[in-house]
Amino acid sequence: MRWLKLTILGLAMAGNARGEDIIDVLRRSQQMRLDAMVPATDATRAQAIRHSFETLHHALDADAKAELKVVSSGPLAETLHGHIVVANEALADLPEGERLFILAHELGHVAAGHAGRHEAEARRGHRPAHDAAGTHQPGRHQRPGAA
Repeated sequence: MRWLKLTILGLAMAGNARGEDIIDVLRRSQQMRLDAMVPATDATRAQAIRHSFETLHHALDADAKAELKVVSSGPLAETLHGHIVVANEALADLPEGERLFILAHELGHVAAGHAGRHEAEARRGHRPAHDAAGTHQPGRHQRPGAA
């Protein structure tokens, strides 16, 4: 009898989920991640990252709007909502060339419009091949050795 109650509850909950578009779920998920991130606590490190980001953004003369959020934990760098580059303050500890490389990579996701392309694929029911195995998530990068 208990399994029947759980099944009915599960079906009721699944009915609500079916009414929500996958794109809305992805956007909400990314917004929840952003809202949970703690801003950088070290102003000197954050400023070094901002300086590198602004230098790159101006040098690339990118038409794409990009904004930077420096945080105190999480992946070394990732791109959310297709235009927000999130950088861990630990990025400031890397040599300038490495920091510029990582930020340029994230700005590349913004300039290439990867978020829009992935949304279009999701609407068509396609999953990019590199996501199928869960081995690569574009726009999200861990520090070497991080779990």
